[in-house]
Amino acid sequence: MSQRTIEAFLVDAFATIEATSTAVGRVLVGPNDDATSDESDRAGLADELVRCIREETAKSINLNSQLGHEIQLSDSYPLLKKYLRGVTIYGDVRNESWVQVKPSGGGFLGH
Repeated sequence: MSQRTIEAFLVDAFATIEATSTAVGRVLVGPNDDATSDESDRAGLADELVRCIREETAKSINLNSQLGHEIQLSDSYPLLKKYLRGVTIYGDVRNESWVQVKPSGGGFLGH
């Protein structure tokens, strides 16, 4: 059996996350292609992303930029730092899932 790609692991890990803020229309995560997925990290990874977004949206930030708002991942979120290159939140809504995974080759993955 081949090892799951990091992108597929992240899509599955974040699939059940509901929007945490009406101000955030979508979340784009960039995977760390050097990471190896560990199924035991899945629940904690999703929890860290939700906590991180809540912490960031409690601040005064601009979500209306086309570039979105890039979240600087702190040491408080070791699983996010392990599996992601970055997290960007946007005010606009797209038809994709709320959390979108940007694969290395471009495009977006989600349920």
